[in-house]
Amino acid sequence: MLGQLGRHREATAQHEKAVAAELARGASDGDAGVKVARHFLASHLTKQGEPARALEVLAPSIHALPDDWLLRATEAAALFALHRLPEAREAAEIALAHAPSEAKGRRSPNSWAPCWPRERTRPAAERPRTGWSTQLIHRFCSSSNAARA
Repeated sequence: MLGQLGRHREATAQHEKAVAAELARGASDGDAGVKVARHFLASHLTKQGEPARALEVLAPSIHALPDDWLLRATEAAALFALHRLPEAREAAEIALAHAPSEAKGRRSPNSWAPCWPRERTRPAAERPRTGWSTQLIHRFCSSSNAARA
């Protein structure tokens, strides 16, 4: 809410307190509360132009949960903001591969094909539907296609 009001420093401080509170109660970096708190802090930092710091925030939980789709999607966005496209794509692929079944859809957009040829051979039920995953892929595709032009 603070971030939406333009009070970004206060929002950052509150997100940092949330991470600290989870850790103070004895939660590990792999616990759900810590993971979610780190996700929100890292997402906020990326939006505020601090993607390198976002990666630092995510690192302990990614180490504890290397295949977690939420952490990896957040990591992909931060890496993308840093123009580290191969790493961003790898993180996005991990996120998509491990997303819960309700986050997977029936079909992927045809525009993915030039970027991820394996999407053509993936069963339709396993292809991500529109939403965060599609937006992430479109970012990578747009950047990749622009770089090729």
